[in-house]
Amino acid sequence: MKTTDMRSLPREARHERRVQVIRLRAAGYTYEAIAEQTGLSRTGVFDICKRHASGGAKALRDVVGGRKSGEGRRLTGEQEAEVRRLICDKTPDQLKMPYALWTRGAVTELIEHRFGIRHPASGIRHPSQPRVIARCAGFGLGTWCRPQAMAAARARGYESPGRLGSSR
Repeated sequence: MKTTDMRSLPREARHERRVQVIRLRAAGYTYEAIAEQTGLSRTGVFDICKRHASGGAKALRDVVGGRKSGEGRRLTGEQEAEVRRLICDKTPDQLKMPYALWTRGAVTELIEHRFGIRHPASGIRHPSQPRVIARCAGFGLGTWCRPQAMAAARARGYESPGRLGSSR
């Protein structure tokens, strides 16, 4: 018989399957018989029974995983707000940085210079992505926060790496 991978089942279905295992075990079925009837592996059945024996009925529920919102962040909320404000209000060259437009590298350098925190570029959304520019109301998807900065950069020969659907 093919066994069922519990990870592929919804949370409630996993809980019901565990309850079913405990009921069958209480009725005197062997681990092998329960495994065959429920579609789980013998080891899976044994683990569920062990879990129930050590923690009771509460142990049959899934534990909420993942980290809490805001946990493990490198920047505080105030620091993030300041970075957002600087990206929306100024261009990198106005902050004496060697970039014409905001890139991940420019934002990384800004964070390191302002706060002394080394932040990987992979953890930074591209400045042209909607979540970053959402604070700069009135600009469409794919445009930079300051269109005049875009025009000035183009005049100097720079191109935006993140323009989506905007005309030249």
